[in-house]
Amino acid sequence: AAAALCLCHLLVRFIPDIQPLVLLTPGDVLTKPWQLGTANLFDTSMLSVLSTCAMLIISSAKLRERWSAREALRYFLIVAIGQAFASWCVMVVLYVLFREGHFLFARLGGCTGIVGGLAVALKQLQTLAESPPLLGGEVGVAASPATQLLMKHAPLLALGWSALLLAFTHAGPPDELLFSLHGVLVGWGYLRYYQPTEHGMGDSREAFEFAALFPPSLRPPIQVVGGACFGVVSNCCCGLFPPASALTHEALGKGARDGAHAGAHSTLPSTFHAALHSTMPPTGVA
Repeated sequence: AAAALCLCHLLVRFIPDIQPLVLLTPGDVLTKPWQLGTANLFDTSMLSVLSTCAMLIISSAKLRERWSAREALRYFLIVAIGQAFASWCVMVVLYVLFREGHFLFARLGGCTGIVGGLAVALKQLQTLAESPPLLGGEVGVAASPATQLLMKHAPLLALGWSALLLAFTHAGPPDELLFSLHGVLVGWGYLRYYQPTEHGMGDSREAFEFAALFPPSLRPPIQVVGGACFGVVSNCCCGLFPPASALTHEALGKGARDGAHAGAHSTLPSTFHAALHSTMPPTGVA
């Protein structure tokens, strides 16, 4: 995969005539739908390609412990095409709002959407390592302290790196940050609600809520904005998002967590209560 990304970068750099075919041009997507896929592979920034190759190497070493090759390919395709489609929708909405042709004919492309999706997968793996098995964690997911720190803040680092690429590499369309943000959103949505697991669908753990992807200081505003956006999207998707089965599984998981917490905080066993009542004097009878 890393070699393919490097080859695509060389092609788009030294044969610029292919850019209208492979990069995402919002106004051409209806006649060139393959751009939703190829836009994720052809990146004009060498720094972006190198960082994506490093991310692929790190994530493949970690995710192969849990994912099959088929699941990894499915996740890659869903994140790539899903984030490109979301970016296309945003550009079309911006054109409708501002009536500027730039939003329809800008050429967007890059690997940052893939980086954003992989960052969410690494974050999920890190939360599994920290959660007790009773609350949905897994035994055997281990890493060095430095790797754990990288995985813990992977989504924020992916977005920050994309912002730096946007600020210092070119002054064109914000495709780096747009792709990265949508990669995080699509990756989290799939892992949260749709990924097949041995327990059903998705990951309903509290530690994998969307706001929990980011440091605690950023979570309050993300919860407010995320809750409003979730309500709008779920109402517009007519029950397709989130799926009813995932919501049922999430409710069951919440009930199991509440029961586990209640059991953990119960410090007065029944034997203590029995001993306490045995020492109480009998009440008089009038």
